Formats: sequence, C-alpha cells, structure tokens
Amino acid sequence: MTLSSIALIGVPAATADEQQTTAEQNTAAKPSVIINEVYAGNTKAAGDPDSKRCDWAELKNTGSTDVDVKGWGIYDSISYKKDLGELADASLRRKRLVSYLDDEALELSQRRLFRESRTALEENGANTLFLVLGIPLPKVILKPISQLAAATTPMALIILGASFKAGSYHEHLPQLIGCILGRLIIVPTIMLSLAIFLGFRNSVSYDRYWEARKQWGNLLIAARSLTRQVASFASADRELQRRVARSLGAFAYALKHQLRATDPRADLACRLEADMLERVCAARFPPSALLLCLATDIATAQKAGCLSDLQLQSIDRNLNLLTEASGACERIANTPIPYTYRVLMNRTVMVYCLLLPVGLANAIGWLTVLVGPFIAYTFLALDVIGEQIEEPFGNEPNDLALAAMCHGIELSICELVGETPRSSPPEVVDYVMV
Repeated sequence: MTLSSIALIGVPAATADEQQTTAEQNTAAKPSVIINEVYAGNTKAAGDPDSKRCDWAELKNTGSTDVDVKGWGIYDSISYKKDLGELADASLRRKRLVSYLDDEALELSQRRLFRESRTALEENGANTLFLVLGIPLPKVILKPISQLAAATTPMALIILGASFKAGSYHEHLPQLIGCILGRLIIVPTIMLSLAIFLGFRNSVSYDRYWEARKQWGNLLIAARSLTRQVASFASADRELQRRVARSLGAFAYALKHQLRATDPRADLACRLEADMLERVCAARFPPSALLLCLATDIATAQKAGCLSDLQLQSIDRNLNLLTEASGACERIANTPIPYTYRVLMNRTVMVYCLLLPVGLANAIGWLTVLVGPFIAYTFLALDVIGEQIEEPFGNEPNDLALAAMCHGIELSICELVGETPRSSPPEVVDYVMV
C-alpha cells in the first residue's frame, strides 16, 4: 500500500449507527488525533518481534482526553471505493461533512468559498438567470455580459452610494447610464487615444534624433574613406593630401554651423586659405561650396596625372556620400514636427492631468494624492521627452554633441595624412558636451 492508496483515517469500519455514536462521543470529548507518521513500502526498515515488516501509520493524540480508536481502520481507496462512496452519501444525507481540517482552517476555507460564490453570482447574474430557466447561454454573449456586469455594479455603487435602493433605480438612471458609458467607452477611448498620440510623437522624435546621428556617422565614414583614397592614390602629392584633410575638417564645422544657424567664419579661418574662406563664407550653403572646392582640387590633380579616371570615380562616390549626408541633415533641420500637432498634444496632456484627480477621487479615495501626481508626472515627462529630442541639432543638453563630432572627424582624417588638428577637444560644461 502506498500513500496515494490511503483514503480515510479516523472513520470507523463499523455500521452507520455505530459510526454516528462514536463520532458524537469524540466530538463531545473534543479529541485531537493526527497522523504523526506513515511508512509505506516497509521491506527493510523497522519490524515487530516476529520480524514482520508491514506498512504502518502512526497516530498521535494531541488532546488532553483519551480517544477510543476501536473500529478505526485504514481503507484502500481502490478496494473499498464502493463502501467509501456509500459512507460519503450517507453523511451528506444527514447534512454532515467529514473533513481533515481543523476548526480554524475549515472556517477559513468556507469563508473563501462563500466569497467566491457571492462574487460569481453578482458578476454573472444574467448567466445565473439563464441557468435557472434552463436556457443555454452562448460563450460569445456570456463573456461581454460578465464584463459589463463586473464593471457596472461597483461603478453604480460609487456614484449612487447610500441613496441606491431597490425599486428606485429609475430615479438615477441618467447617472447610471453615464457611469457605464464613462467606464466602458469614454475613459478607455481617451486613454487609448492619448497613449497612441504620445507614443507616435515620441517615436517620430526619436526617429529624427537617431536619423541625425546616423547621418553624422555616415559623414565620418565617407570622410575617412576619401582621405584614405587620396593618401594612397596620390601619395606623392603631400599638398593635395593636406588640402583635402583641411577641407574635410572645414566641411564638418561648416555643416555644424549651418544646422545651428551660426557664423562659421571663426572655425573656417584656421583651416582654409583666404581666397577659399571668402568664397565659402559668401555662399548661402557653405558645406556645398566646400565640397565644390574640394572636387575642383581633386579634378585638377587628375588632370595633372596624379589620379587615374577609375580612381577619380571612386573618390567621386565618397564626395556624393558627403553630399547625401549633408542633405539629410538639412532635411531634418528644416522639417520640424507640425506645430499644431505639438500644441494639441501639450494641451491634451495638461487637461488630462488636471481632470485626473476628479476621476480618481471616487474610486481610490485619499490614495488620489499619491497615484494622481505619479500618473500626471509620467504623461508630462513623455511630452517633455518628445520636445527635447525632436530637434537634434540644437544646443540643449539632450541634443547631439556636434562640436565633439566635428573634432572627432578632423582628428581621424588628420591622423591618416600626418597633419595636426586645428581644433581642441570641446569642454564639458555641467556634464554636457556641446
């Protein structure tokens, strides 16, 4: 016999009348008999003086009175299934329940069962009615009805309060309808719409930020490739290498100033010759003017025999990449998120945060002072984050550090041709690098 085969302990193996008499006596004496130890499959362990090793169960009386265990036994659930079933049926007919739980555990279990049953009846009133009438309710209809009932009951009680009486619901029918519509339609719609708008706004803002960063990464790659090609193809022309390196460094700084709408003359004067400086500064788009001057120098070297036609085509592809990166950055800077959309989001978030405590007060009471500010802070923070990163080329702490990028580009290309960078690393002010 194994542990799973033990079906019942403490039930007398006698007639029904004897069982009832013994149970009443034990109940009056309030014994407390528990199973202290069970040993199944005993073949090599403890045995009796006759060296028999049978399966056994040890009972312990934890009470203060003696208990008569005459007639008690252990039943095999397989062999005595019919007898146990009849015993259980007889106990139910006498409205008696046999349990191994103590009084406290049994009371707790009954209380939990009562609460779950009451909740099920309240939330599934329509289903209960159909079950009483004997009409099957489809699952497609049952689930929405259950959700509606679960939402309607607490919200109606919150709004109507102690004034709610049976038979007088028609007096508060408008409030009840408004509560149901607000709980199931209006509130989810507003929340969903606001979440979609904020998510879209932040996604667009981060896409602009990340696209700008990728374009400056492409600019670095193209500048390195162009410098490497000139240094390897025209290794004998040191002057051409120097001019290309300085022009590419000036191109990065010119693009930075154009994106930030600042004067580039101070950064270009130390890198360009006087005639080229005036020509570039007079142009409306200094980066494009610099690329034209750089292409002219390379074309002149090709005509002088320093570069072949195939080498010139390879260099021209990198010049086109620089043009594409510059144009993409200009597109991001000149095409902001529509102003009306930003204003709509800001006003909607502000109104929602102001009305949020009103909606939470009846539901969570004094917890509104804790939950309301937290939710409002989250929505306001999402709105501010979108505003901070939507313009990546500014001078704010969360914008791209264009000065550091320009210095990195110039340092990288000057190292390839053995030139000394004309710029110094940018300073960090308040833990921010511009």
